[in-house]
Amino acid sequence: MRPRQPRSWIITIALVSGLLYSALQYSPNDLVKGAGETSTPDFPEVYLVEMTDRSFDDSGRLTHTLKARQVTYFKTADTTEGYIEQPELTFLSENSSHPWHLVANQGIADIEQQTLQLSGTVNAYSEHPRYGRLDVTTEDLLVNTHEQIATTDKPVTMQSARGTTSAVGLSADLDSGRVALLSEVKGIYAPD
Repeated sequence: MRPRQPRSWIITIALVSGLLYSALQYSPNDLVKGAGETSTPDFPEVYLVEMTDRSFDDSGRLTHTLKARQVTYFKTADTTEGYIEQPELTFLSENSSHPWHLVANQGIADIEQQTLQLSGTVNAYSEHPRYGRLDVTTEDLLVNTHEQIATTDKPVTMQSARGTTSAVGLSADLDSGRVALLSEVKGIYAPD
């Protein structure tokens, strides 16, 4: 008669087989991050320092410039994103002689969507020959660089020589210079 194998050997063999299968099936990063999770790659595809980018329309007219202290682009399966330190944008209008300038602490560029999410302290300003300088401050601003539209649902402060206005939410057409404040608008008017 043959002696019976102890059951502890069966459990040990099953456990070792499972570990061996996991080691061959997944990389160590997958085990730590979670299998199938999409995340930013560990290494950038492009790294730029003191970058200046100029964008032109189909007729060759300069539409906007982007300057940044540093830009790091990562490519994932879905998109290419650029992490931007200290972005400075200038939007030039076909309809107007006064450009819009946008400055922020950081930004995230989505290349496929042609958007730039500015965050930290975001300042936008424009000098109008008749009305003077208009300053807009917020903490978060989404800019569609192709359409030249800027939007936010965060609190906004606008300052000019004529007064101060605060609101929650903004939609701005940077080409035409039209700014719409979306809700909770309050203003202090200081006439000349």
